[in-house]
Amino acid sequence: MKRAHRLDAAAAVIAVSAFAAMDSAMSPSQEQVIATLHLSAVQYAWVSATQFLFIAISAPLIGRCGDVFDKRSVLAITLGLACAGGLLAGSATSILTYMVTQTLLCAWVGALTVAMALMAELSSPDRKASGQGMLQGATGFFASAALLGAGPVMNAFGTLSLFWLPAAIAVPCVFVLGRRLFQPRAAVAPAASARPKELDVHGALSLGGMLALLSVTLQFIATGGWMTGLAIACLGAVGVMLPRWVRARRKQASPFVDVALLARRDVARIHVVSLALGVGTTAIYVLLPMMVTAASAAGAGYGSSALVVGALLLPTGLTSILLVPAYAPLDRHLGPRGVLVLGLACMAAALAIPVFWRQAIWPLLACTTLFGTGISLAYTEGITELLRIVPAERGAGVGGTFQLGKTIGALIGTAGFSVVLGAGGDTGAVAGLAQLSTAFAIAAGVAILGMLVAAGAGARQTALGDNHLVPRRLED
Repeated sequence: MKRAHRLDAAAAVIAVSAFAAMDSAMSPSQEQVIATLHLSAVQYAWVSATQFLFIAISAPLIGRCGDVFDKRSVLAITLGLACAGGLLAGSATSILTYMVTQTLLCAWVGALTVAMALMAELSSPDRKASGQGMLQGATGFFASAALLGAGPVMNAFGTLSLFWLPAAIAVPCVFVLGRRLFQPRAAVAPAASARPKELDVHGALSLGGMLALLSVTLQFIATGGWMTGLAIACLGAVGVMLPRWVRARRKQASPFVDVALLARRDVARIHVVSLALGVGTTAIYVLLPMMVTAASAAGAGYGSSALVVGALLLPTGLTSILLVPAYAPLDRHLGPRGVLVLGLACMAAALAIPVFWRQAIWPLLACTTLFGTGISLAYTEGITELLRIVPAERGAGVGGTFQLGKTIGALIGTAGFSVVLGAGGDTGAVAGLAQLSTAFAIAAGVAILGMLVAAGAGARQTALGDNHLVPRRLED
């Protein structure tokens, strides 16, 4: 890799990792942020819903921009938006300003999809898995540091430093990646002027509308009662809109989402796996802190402080660092299907642990360690495989739809777990252990389903050039 390429890769990895640390730190620090901004549970739910919709629309759209335009420039602009949101978050004084800054901050998720495609572009064919593993390891390292350091940092610099500090770290990286934007440009070629038309903004907005209806549907289902009728109506509207959207994308010369590509069996199976990853991630980062609180209230020998939660979640990041040297050998010896099955099997086993063992700290620590191993293997291999089998000009966009699938999985998991936790009829502040065990069992079942999907992946092909497919052995 050339020196300039190494500089670009390092800047992308550091910037994305800084924002990944911010995202990780929100798990043990959520209550403190809500208290600092005097937000109600309803207001915070609205902020979370807005973030979901922005990520769902922006991640594939930013990924598509990375395919159409220069990836470094797209990264610089996208990370610049995230930095603006983080720096402005330090002055957030109301629900409106907080919602705006958090929405801008979510641009980093779209930047992650472009960064993954950039790493694949800069890596040689036999180093693609290692490149994605390096990105995964770096984000894991920053995330682990954030879990332990969030409390001391907020005590020293204030609660909202959780947002502006990562942005300050990422700002120099934005200038490194965006240096081409300030260089003199030659006259624009006639073909380049048509590039903005390739973004299919109408398709992105239409998808956003359907996702908004899906979000509302799941909220109504979680509420229950007479709201279930509204949920059915919203679901019916999505059922009417989706076929029209698919037909329109098939007719589009350069669609926002290449539905024909997604319909391929190998691509579709990996996206189904991404849904399972989203459900599992929600279980670990949402249900586990609840279980720590519930078990402590029931007499467990450990406390329920943010430090305990952070220490329990720490292995989810550390394992991704330790696995960096193993990604390429596992990919080579087990193959993509084998690595995906192994990762999802680890996830399923990890999510089953809290169902049976939760009164001691060590089983929960084993749960997060095993889950971190599984999610690192499955996520890294899923992205690596997608970037191998799709045409190069669709790599970042498909990375965005993979991230979208994970986000939708998290949304479905959140709604489903809410229904399960509310089934016990307990109106107390602490969730019931029986309901939490059921929710973890469901998450483990989803991981097993994902494992079965990955196991049936079958033979695959690798895309080289403009949609020319050749067996993988030619690439190796």
